Amino acid sequence: PYMKQLGEDLSFEGLEDKAEPLKVSIWDLGGQDQFYSIHHLFLSRFGVYVIVFSMEWLRPLAPPETQQRCLLFLRYWIASLSQFLAFGENGSTTAPFALVGSHKDTVPDLSEHKAISKLLYEELSHSPAWSSIIDFKSASD
Repeated sequence: PYMKQLGEDLSFEGLEDKAEPLKVSIWDLGGQDQFYSIHHLFLSRFGVYVIVFSMEWLRPLAPPETQQRCLLFLRYWIASLSQFLAFGENGSTTAPFALVGSHKDTVPDLSEHKAISKLLYEELSHSPAWSSIIDFKSASD
């Protein structure tokens, strides 16, 4: 029932006229260490991936050890995608992914959002998988 509820809330632009419904499977691979060894069984170049992190952990006033722990987590997941997904001709992965910051309500200042974005770029853009990150587009674009 929960997944059905979630599926009913999802909207896919341009798919309304298709004869067959789109089926979406959502897997939360989470950060549990005991499951790291089986992640490769679920990663596919046909997927779309979302890596979620708390914006609180990367805000400029966060303790440096908290920032580093969050960046280590993000590096792990980006490296996992790089390792297990097929690469295209231009060196980018064929499966896109998005970095999503949660807890925005606790980081309300736009200057902090920009500082977090800058930190993410400086710390993570060297990864070969970085080119597969889905660019942010606002709903007004």
